Amino acid sequence: MRSGIVLASLLALVVATGCSKDEPTRPEPDPKPSEKEDTDADINRWMFDYMKTHYLWNEAVKKVKPDYSLGYEKFLDDVLKKVAAQNDVNHDDGHWEDGERSYFYSNIQRYKASAATAGVQTRGTRKQAEGLGIEMMFYIPLGENNSGPYLFVVAAVTPGSPADKARLKRGDLISRVDGTALTTDAALNKGWEKLMTTESGTVRVALYDINTDKTGSDISITAAPYDDNPIWVRKTLDLPNKVKVGYLCYMSFNAGFEDPDDSKSTPHYDLALIYAFEEFRKEGIDELVLDLRYNGGGHVVSSAVLATLIAGDAYKGKVYASTTYNADRKSETADVYKLGVAQYNKTSPEYRHDPIAKALASALGLMRVYVLCTGNTASASELVVNGLRGLGFEVHLIGSTTNGKNVGMEPREKVFGDYTYDFSPITFYIENAEGKRDYGNGFKPDVEAVDRPFYEVVDGDNYEYHPLEWGDAEHDELLFYAMQWIETGAKPVPAPEKTAATRAFGGMQLRTLRPARVQNMVLLPRSEE
Repeated sequence: MRSGIVLASLLALVVATGCSKDEPTRPEPDPKPSEKEDTDADINRWMFDYMKTHYLWNEAVKKVKPDYSLGYEKFLDDVLKKVAAQNDVNHDDGHWEDGERSYFYSNIQRYKASAATAGVQTRGTRKQAEGLGIEMMFYIPLGENNSGPYLFVVAAVTPGSPADKARLKRGDLISRVDGTALTTDAALNKGWEKLMTTESGTVRVALYDINTDKTGSDISITAAPYDDNPIWVRKTLDLPNKVKVGYLCYMSFNAGFEDPDDSKSTPHYDLALIYAFEEFRKEGIDELVLDLRYNGGGHVVSSAVLATLIAGDAYKGKVYASTTYNADRKSETADVYKLGVAQYNKTSPEYRHDPIAKALASALGLMRVYVLCTGNTASASELVVNGLRGLGFEVHLIGSTTNGKNVGMEPREKVFGDYTYDFSPITFYIENAEGKRDYGNGFKPDVEAVDRPFYEVVDGDNYEYHPLEWGDAEHDELLFYAMQWIETGAKPVPAPEKTAATRAFGGMQLRTLRPARVQNMVLLPRSEE
């Protein structure tokens, strides 16, 4: 295979609720037809009633004639499309590419919850996830015209997950899934589904070694619950000019509550984030690189915690973000998030573990931050960019244009039969202190750079393939330019003959296989609703 391999394009498979593990799980056997019809109708009425009052464009929902006979997923899609047919009023509900909506952000998921994950499925609040733990994959087509055979490229594996324990890592190549080689589009899609959406059972993968042109024996990975700590890598990098650079790979704005509905519950992972910055302070870092390339969002409180940790005392009490709702909810008090100030709202007046105020004591008080981003950088990740820039804080972006999600959800859960249904329609806009929320097309990077999970060392006609670890400032193009910017004080201007991409990949292009989906930007629950 090696002699004929053409690494012509790198195509991204994005998992999230996007861009992450919050895709709907593989469906369990359906109920009997009559039972399913009754269940779907009940679910549909529940969703439609909530949308009539809380959907950001609820007036258009009221004009829709619902077809309760549809399956619950088709029903939601039908309602959203009928709203969009009314002069595209819900344009901001969804990701757009080349003038077409790739998908709606509003979504419904169902879970046959285990004891470990019951009630904490929503990314942004959960302490544990369940599955294999592969958070991101790409694929490489080896045939002509981007056809098969294919190789999966593992881009991100959650530390401590079953995939991690099976020693799968960023940059690994997969040529076979459950004994089936990835030779056709059908095999590619089926393999992706098994690896990215499996909640239970065992999946076998075979790794391919380009350097030896050999495929190894099958590796078995069994889905199981695992901690969903979003802090993947924290390290300090030293530049020749004695500047210390903190690097944080942060994969989601996941507070990790013991119980998301309990105002006295401890936000586990927000406190872990605060501790990580305490370590940065001890190490005396001068600048910070925040790796959000695969961070699809999460909890707004966690976003405010991170912004507080970056900006510090000089911005205490400054408005970071605020929400706006539909006209029928004008009587409700909007959520306003201020840096370094406890987020007391009408639903959680005794939220005693409020991490935003606690973060101030561990803040770095920087003048700027360098953010590594891609099209998978979305929602609460983009809120960091918009919120800090609204305060006049310097935010430098390196990578590719972000997703463009300037809206959020207040998820609702309800049990129907044996499943818990998590319904997340768009219910609010979020804007910065200047009232800006106009990033529906994403934030363009200051420096364009290409994200790849591997690099090659080329020597004449020979090369060696190497998986790319997080925080490799020499071979990771995004981090390479961030470090160059910090060292020189001048924005890098990439030249083809000097970029990490040319050194390592020969100009490989990145393409999207299926639309990125982003995670729910969620708020603290409102008890009266």
